[in-house]
This record gives sequence, structure tokens and C-alpha cells, in this order.
Amino acid sequence: MSSAQWVVAAIALFAGSGVQYVVGFGMNLLAVPMVLLVGASGLVPGPLLVVLFSMGLMLGLGEPHDVDWKLLGWFLPARVIGTIAGGYVGAVLSKDAVSVLICCLVLAAVGLSAVGWRIAPKPSSWLASGWASGFSNVLSSIGGPPLALVLVDHPPAQQRATQGWSATFGSLMSIGVLMQQSRFDSVDLRQGLILSVAAAAGALAGRPLRQHVPDARSMRPVVYGVAVIGSLAAIGRILWL
Repeated sequence: MSSAQWVVAAIALFAGSGVQYVVGFGMNLLAVPMVLLVGASGLVPGPLLVVLFSMGLMLGLGEPHDVDWKLLGWFLPARVIGTIAGGYVGAVLSKDAVSVLICCLVLAAVGLSAVGWRIAPKPSSWLASGWASGFSNVLSSIGGPPLALVLVDHPPAQQRATQGWSATFGSLMSIGVLMQQSRFDSVDLRQGLILSVAAAAGALAGRPLRQHVPDARSMRPVVYGVAVIGSLAAIGRILWL
């Protein structure tokens, strides 16, 4: 990776982690389109899964009494199955095809959220969302949007804490599948740990914003707007350059 690519990745993760520390998700939704746009596709998914693990742990441990463990009890087992399925798809597609698929998944997630689509609070919905989260996460390191649709009416603290533990366990699942397929190595781990510093700094910078954002949904238009612009630009770069 060039110095410019490192700088873009660090800035995107700094900004994205600040948003995630307030909203509960959004870090890689912002960062992935940006790193694909500048040609740093090697950061997806491995290194960014390492960053997501560290951020998820910070969120989960930060508000431990607000986790919806009942929901996660249904969500996480289904996420295992989705992770395995997504790992298989990622192993058979070309890198450019995976990048385009990632951007399409981002656009789909934003579209569903933007139109206010709700997922009924019942076990069958939690299972379906868990599968979708695992499938998307192992391909793109973005697993938060399906759970965000489930948690949309929950209090902000519960959204953050539940998303945090989902990201923690989900990242480990995804890394495990990638390791089994020889698609995650020490270089991915080292790059992820380096970028985790930028994410941690962004989380600390975003922490004071929590008291000024009582409704997490108020920040979502910014997250969605950047994600859409970045995804469309990345698709254009892949298809026409």
C-alpha cells in the first residue's frame, strides 16, 4: 500500500469509528467504500475485520448492562451459517467481482434503512438478520446494517452495546473462516492492528458527542450519504479504470 492509501484508510476509520461510538455501527460502512475507491482492496475484509473486532470490544465493554442477549442468542448462531456461506462466495469470485458485490451490499443496506423498513421483533427475523450479517461481514467487513434494522427502535445505549458484541463475535467468526481458507495471515493482522490505532483515536474523539446525540438516527443521513457516494464511485473505478 502507498502512503496516500494508508492516510485515506486512517482518516476514514477515524471518522467512521467516531460515528460508530455514537450510533453503534457505521465505521466500515464509511471506510470500506473509501478504501476501495483509492485501490486499497487488500484491506478488505481481513485487516478491517481486525479493526472491527477492537471497536466492537470497546462498545460491548463500555455499556455491558445494555446488551440485548436474548436477541443475540438467536442472531449469532444464524450469523455463523451466513459467515460460512459468505466465505464460500468470496473464495470463488474474483477480487473485482467481490469489490462490486460489497458496494452493492452497502447500497442495499442503505436503501432499506433509508426507506424506514422495519424488521419485526421476533426470532425468525433475528435469524434472517443474523444470516445476512454474517454473509456480508465475511465478504466486506460490514455486518452492522442488518442488526441496525432490528435495533432501530431500541434505546441508543442498547443499540451500541448489542452491536458491539455482535461485531466482536462476528469478526472472530469471519476471521476464522478466512484463516481456514488461507485468506487471512500475519500481514492482515499487522495492518489491522496499525489501523486500530486510528479507530481508537476516532472513538475517543466521538465519545463527547454521545450526550449531544440523544437519538442515534439523527446521524444516519450523514453515514448513508457518504456510504452511497463512496460505493458508487468505487464501482465506477472498478468498472471503467
